[in-house]
Amino acid sequence: MLGPADQDVLPALAGLGDTVAAVLAAEAVGTADRALERTVEYVGQREQFGRAIGSFQAVKHRLADVYVGVQAARSAAYYAAWATAHESEGAARSASLEGRWRETGGRVGGLALAQALEALRCAAGEAVQLHGGIGFTWEHEAHLYFKRAAGDELLFGPVHRLRDRAAEEAGLFVRGRWRSDGRRRRAVRAEGVRHPGLREGRPACDPGPRPGRPPAHPGKGAAQRPAAAGVILTSTGARSGLPRRTPLACMPEEDGRGWLLVGSNFGRTDHPAWTHNLLAHPDASISWKGRDIPVTARLLEGEERAAGWKALLAFWPPYATYQARVEREIRIFRLTAVEG
Repeated sequence: MLGPADQDVLPALAGLGDTVAAVLAAEAVGTADRALERTVEYVGQREQFGRAIGSFQAVKHRLADVYVGVQAARSAAYYAAWATAHESEGAARSASLEGRWRETGGRVGGLALAQALEALRCAAGEAVQLHGGIGFTWEHEAHLYFKRAAGDELLFGPVHRLRDRAAEEAGLFVRGRWRSDGRRRRAVRAEGVRHPGLREGRPACDPGPRPGRPPAHPGKGAAQRPAAAGVILTSTGARSGLPRRTPLACMPEEDGRGWLLVGSNFGRTDHPAWTHNLLAHPDASISWKGRDIPVTARLLEGEERAAGWKALLAFWPPYATYQARVEREIRIFRLTAVEG
């Protein structure tokens, strides 16, 4: 199965590692999503003090944290699958940090698996807790998700080692690498000493690199892909007329006064609710780099949408995967800062 009889098994297994990690990441994301789905269903039915426990703010906050972790892991798993599929064609190579991993023999599957294992552990733990007493019983399936989370991390993790390995392959903490300002930096990691940024005990739902943080410089003279960015959109509800706040990924435009938002909804069949809000009430605001900026939203159509979609695919290729999964045309909005 691994090749000719005279071929060494270890290199063959190593060659499969990234593909297997991407598959395992997808499995862990699916398990975490199902655990979250069952928990949301339960808290909507279980009543206490005359109301469903899912209506309590503390429960909402905990489930929102789980949801953010699962969606971040889903995006990482999609990208790992895309990168693995395109590796042989060379399409996954870039001047980004991910490109440096490939140039040094590294892969993105391990990082996606780390993200997915964290999301699964968080979702399974909250499932047991929010199910209350029944969640600790053998009769209920909540403990099965928790066992899967613990078993997967023992078999394929731990998470901090997956990230440590990726950092070593990328050469992040090796003497002679270039800093983001173009100057050479001193070694920040000695042989056999763990870097403090890769310590154990990270929060279970930590989604990893924060939006807006630039990647490490890939090398002198290399072009860089724009860093991932995020905004918090405050729109007006299309039906309720109430303020709605939604954290979203975005692509900032070069002039610094515009942003593109994509209603991918991770490839689900329906348009996300915030797109309906912007269609009904184009005047909105965003929180961007610590500032609240009033904006006007406009749905892109025709040639303008085609140009925006091309730029978005160059910025984040998995958008093509989301579009291929649904029949609807993914909505793209351009947010323009309001002068004054």
